[in-house]
Amino acid sequence: MHFKNFEFVLVLANRPAGAPSIMDWRPFGGATLNEIIDKYNNDYVEYFRTIAKWTDQDIEEKGKFLAVANYDLSEVERIDFAKYSTMTFVFANLEDISSTWMAAEHVKRGMNYAHQVYYLVQLSKPLRPSERDRFLPSFVLPSRPQVIDDQVKLEEWLAGLGQIHRDAIDGATPPPNPGGGGGSGGPHGPGGRAPSGHSSGGDSSIQADLPAGKSKSHSWTQVLAGYRADDLTGFKPSVSGRPRRSLMDIATEVRDIAYQKRLSREETKALARKAVLQEEFLEYVRASVVHNLDLKTDDVLILDGLRKPMEQITINDSYFPVTDTIELLTVKLAEPIITLSREQSKLCSDLRLNKQNSRAIFVGRPETLKTIEKLKSTVETRLMRLSVPFDATDLLL
Repeated sequence: MHFKNFEFVLVLANRPAGAPSIMDWRPFGGATLNEIIDKYNNDYVEYFRTIAKWTDQDIEEKGKFLAVANYDLSEVERIDFAKYSTMTFVFANLEDISSTWMAAEHVKRGMNYAHQVYYLVQLSKPLRPSERDRFLPSFVLPSRPQVIDDQVKLEEWLAGLGQIHRDAIDGATPPPNPGGGGGSGGPHGPGGRAPSGHSSGGDSSIQADLPAGKSKSHSWTQVLAGYRADDLTGFKPSVSGRPRRSLMDIATEVRDIAYQKRLSREETKALARKAVLQEEFLEYVRASVVHNLDLKTDDVLILDGLRKPMEQITINDSYFPVTDTIELLTVKLAEPIITLSREQSKLCSDLRLNKQNSRAIFVGRPETLKTIEKLKSTVETRLMRLSVPFDATDLLL
């Protein structure tokens, strides 16, 4: 198969003598790194085929797999910082990096430049103390254990992380029957052993406390099944021309948060459901605003002021509809951007109005209204009352 979407592994290790590339490195004297990565990818293919029921074409087009970046330790200082946005994993041979300080420093700067999550996997046999601090303050999620001294442990850690990702995909995909469960439970089934770093709590661990006098009649699972019963493995293009996040991108972010917070499998699925619905809701808002406003072809709608960061979303499956309407505030510049004072430019930047043709959308929070009031005639505002398909209060800032 010819995979198209990869998360790259940057290897901080010396290339074996006489070997053509770092992919031939044997971390523990057994399998090569490339063979270990291939095993991880093959497990993914098996999941997509047998559990998710994807076609081979869907797997090639939409699956997200691991690949080794073709750099060894002697070459990392020549890596352009822009390439760090394609990398997700850093495998560090502690023996090799102990003799070079600048390579690790360069990697840390590149990671900070990309400003994203990285998994730091420290490898050493015999076991050495962790050197995680050498990569801080970049945002790294260390493997568990932080230093791995055995091939089986490395494969188990990768398999555990893969299981979290599959749980996120499973939760983000609507069940076949509205009101049904959150999917098949992954390739190991509902009773499968929880992977490393992923606890095995069941439904009872994610239920919210019910308000007094109310019974649980809805769930986010039902909302997802009822709102989009069709295939969510790929989203349609955005109404305003901006690309939408794919299901796999959402599942990857859910994986990172679930790993960091040690969420149970059901919590991971619950978060994935709500993350997909957040994307669907924002697209609904975008389409409604496009319909109600007189927008030019090159106008850009900015919804980042509505999106609650995923790590702040409440992780539960209980759904209590509160309202079927929402008040939104659209803001755009009323004067040329080049005429703004330094203070006005800063305030506009806080509102994400960095271009003349931008329109930012907000819920009318007090701090937002205060910023708009300071700008006075510099911006134009419009209040819109929008009927919504489901209550997304928990998904908005």
